[in-house]
Amino acid sequence: MTDSQCKFLIVDDHDLIRAFLIKLFSIYELQVDIATNGQEAINNWEKEDYRAILMDLDMPIMGGIEATRIIRQREKVEKRGYTPIYAVSGTIMADPERKCAEAGLDGFIAKPMGIENVLNVILPLSK
Repeated sequence: MTDSQCKFLIVDDHDLIRAFLIKLFSIYELQVDIATNGQEAINNWEKEDYRAILMDLDMPIMGGIEATRIIRQREKVEKRGYTPIYAVSGTIMADPERKCAEAGLDGFIAKPMGIENVLNVILPLSK
């Protein structure tokens, strides 16, 4: 992947979360695309190679777990490179880390999220 392809996908249905993440990524001069639900995330992923995806779990139209399962299936079928996907969610489900891992997500960042938690995920991936 070239530097011009070092792009992240932010998937969240809340304007404030998207704005926070866009600003955080811009401070580190990292490119981002935005999606507001899981279906949009899949559509964006089909057209672009992302360094990683930050995916909310609870969204209208399609949630993050379902979108991740579809992406993981298509990676195998299409023999496409692996895209790290991290849940960023304030979900109230029991044991979200386990459920995310079972769905193929690479990690879980709880909302409200701390800047350090997000940076610990994205900065190593941006190199």
